[in-house]
Amino acid sequence: SGGVNLIKIRDNVAFMIKQTELMAELITKAKTIKNHGESIEDTLKSIKENLDLQLQATLELLKQ
Repeated sequence: SGGVNLIKIRDNVAFMIKQTELMAELITKAKTIKNHGESIEDTLKSIKENLDLQLQATLELLKQ
């Protein structure tokens, strides 16, 4: 009764393996979110630059 509890050790190891698998999955998802976020940021910057140019050109037309 005072020996090593192999069943509990097995259960603990199985639990830790499942948790590391979940961590790996979340790391992958986090990278995907990061990449999509960077893509959205780049697209928004491009849209803003184009709108700034269009606005400036329109203001110049109004000065004529």
